[in-house]
Amino acid sequence: MSVMTSRQAAELDYALERNGLTSSDVKKMSKGGFLTGVRRVLRGEAIIKIGGLLEQFAITDVSGAEKFVVKNAFGPDNPAGIKFWLGYNFKKHFLGLVEENVPATELMINTLVKLSLDAPIIAELGNRVEIMLAHLYELISRQSNGAYLSYICGTDGNRWAVNADWYSTDREWSLDANSVENPPPWREGSQVVSQVS
Repeated sequence: MSVMTSRQAAELDYALERNGLTSSDVKKMSKGGFLTGVRRVLRGEAIIKIGGLLEQFAITDVSGAEKFVVKNAFGPDNPAGIKFWLGYNFKKHFLGLVEENVPATELMINTLVKLSLDAPIIAELGNRVEIMLAHLYELISRQSNGAYLSYICGTDGNRWAVNADWYSTDREWSLDANSVENPPPWREGSQVVSQVS
């Protein structure tokens, strides 16, 4: 986590002044706590939360499993007979994953109503954010098209943004894992899968 030094804070104040804000404007923002808030975000102590990113679309039941072996489920001989194209990060951080004692549960399908990076989506979902890969696999196996964005923990212990997209021309699902730290923004209309509660 990087920390903003007093010199960097002074540079930020100067940059604001250079971009049309007067010393008086900067002082007013400082009194109102605006610059303090900006500095907290830059230090990694806070995030900017944008409400109203997700609309609840549907709730669906998914079954559990005693053991879910990812390389078997997403391999060429998977039990559902689905054709998959797997991206580099998905292979690296998920093919070695084995999920045990996967509970039956309900999942919420949310629609992203505006373009967004991961951090605001994660903040809005709160403790409902992560699902298990076994549950995403079940959603995929139920239908022949669609697109899902899910937050799932990989073999490295980190949370990844896993996107699954159906490509009708190739008749296959494309899956990859993206860093939640530095991805491109997700497009409006994406279906974000989360826990219900």
